[in-house]
Amino acid sequence: MGRGRAALSAQGVAEFGQQRDAPCRDRGAHQLSVGRAAVPHQRGRRRSGRSRRGLGADFHALHADRRQPYPCVWWARAGPVDCAADHPLAQRPCAGRAQCWSGRGVFQPVLAAHAGAALNSPLFDGTLAPFGRTLLAANDLRPVVALPELLQPARLDQLLLSVYGPQLMPSQLPVLVSQWAKFYFMQIIPPVLVASLVQGWHWPLTLDQVGVALDERGVPCGVRLLGQSEVWRDVPVDPFQRFAGLLDDNLQPFISALSAYGELPGAVLWSSAGDYLEGCLTRLAECSDASLAAGMALLTEKCRPDGRANPLFQAVRYVAQKNGAEPRRQRRVCCLSHRVEWVGRCEHCPLPA
Repeated sequence: MGRGRAALSAQGVAEFGQQRDAPCRDRGAHQLSVGRAAVPHQRGRRRSGRSRRGLGADFHALHADRRQPYPCVWWARAGPVDCAADHPLAQRPCAGRAQCWSGRGVFQPVLAAHAGAALNSPLFDGTLAPFGRTLLAANDLRPVVALPELLQPARLDQLLLSVYGPQLMPSQLPVLVSQWAKFYFMQIIPPVLVASLVQGWHWPLTLDQVGVALDERGVPCGVRLLGQSEVWRDVPVDPFQRFAGLLDDNLQPFISALSAYGELPGAVLWSSAGDYLEGCLTRLAECSDASLAAGMALLTEKCRPDGRANPLFQAVRYVAQKNGAEPRRQRRVCCLSHRVEWVGRCEHCPLPA
């Protein structure tokens, strides 16, 4: 295959669980799995055989003190919220304990320590402060990279080699892209979602309006929103219009670019975005009485009002267990982490044990 990547076999693609229910009308207007032609990138480029920052020595030893850079967030189960009655969040009682999601069960201390200073704004005061920590404060002098530049194939080659080393890059490119993207979703989704639901606040979120801070390895560790923020004068009734900046202006082109670059279905990345979105709503329900209906609609509506398929639909499911055991939280689409043996399966993997 082009650029030395590992091919996705037909069996592997089947693992992603992309079989959907009855298609939405005008299905052709929107594809869950973005085609590779969506973002042109060079083919046949030769990769440098030189290791960067000594990564060619011993990849496992390099990361022994900080674990593998596979994102993980702590979330706590919340009580009933104002969402669809048949959605798990509306039914689950508070269990009063934190659990780990979207990772292998290992919290990332480096990420936690450098996830961005709190925004100088009353938007994220008190119990909401954790949701704003990924926004870079005005006095935070860390450099940022605009998303259009960050998503260039040559830049991604460099970043992923730095983060994961030559033992995995490029042979496990689809897996690496899937894991690296989780860090971006972790930075952008919580502040944008919570600011809108709690205060009716929004920002322009086109790719050129978002700068990403990277840690010393190349992992996203904060975002700077470059456009002028404002409060909705009239909050859109349609949740997909309300969050069009996040979904259409930001996540869609971001996922399209990474899907083309990493040669993996867009559904894999949308599932990760939905995973973090659902976890964020769960956490917000625990510390705020704000209505979550608009946020929950992004996960529970199969189709958007204009008839396009909703790529976030049921990104997370709660699967009934035997003997009355608590339902198991499960991603709809596999994130591919199981393909790298020392990383293993994520806690909420949908594949059979």
